[in-house]
Amino acid sequence: MFKTAQAKPSHAVLQELECHRCGVVLVAEVPKGDASYQCVCGAHIELAAMKQAA
Repeated sequence: MFKTAQAKPSHAVLQELECHRCGVVLVAEVPKGDASYQCVCGAHIELAAMKQAA
């Protein structure tokens, strides 16, 4: 039998990022390394502060 579903993809990790300004939760693909995302309200969300569950 073949396993078609993987629980943890090796190339990217899906992570929920909550905006500190407006509270919107973004689901972003987190690549290897640091990156930042911009929320719909204009606030920048740094992934360095979100790396607690790595």
